[in-house]
Amino acid sequence: MSEHLGNEIMIIRSNKRPTAFRRYQYLVMNGPYSLTAFRTKAGLKRWLSDFGLTIRYHSRNSSSVMFTVDGEAIHSMVWSDEFNAIEADETTYRLSNGDYTLNKIKRGSDGITRVYYMNPNCNREILTDRRYLYE
Repeated sequence: MSEHLGNEIMIIRSNKRPTAFRRYQYLVMNGPYSLTAFRTKAGLKRWLSDFGLTIRYHSRNSSSVMFTVDGEAIHSMVWSDEFNAIEADETTYRLSNGDYTLNKIKRGSDGITRVYYMNPNCNREILTDRRYLYE
């Protein structure tokens, strides 16, 4: 399963203070669908960097700031045999089905970043050292 991330990505930053029920400050959307969310600006910046995306434009209203991004990325969920065969330019971690697992990142000469992660139904390495995770 692959999802193409491109010009439809929008980031919304809430101007409201976080609470126990609203813990995330940044919501990332791909078209009309929520993709991920972050509590901190550092977590958002790291995710943008991993996916080879940059903030292009922002607009502001009373309750939020909306950003659009430049760049293209594809993230793909693959089975363990395919995942193990991928020679990555970089590695990082992601939350997959409630566990933190390894991502493999390939930067293409076509300018598209491809991020691979293993299907949660595979036997896979589960990360227990959480220092390297998005916030």
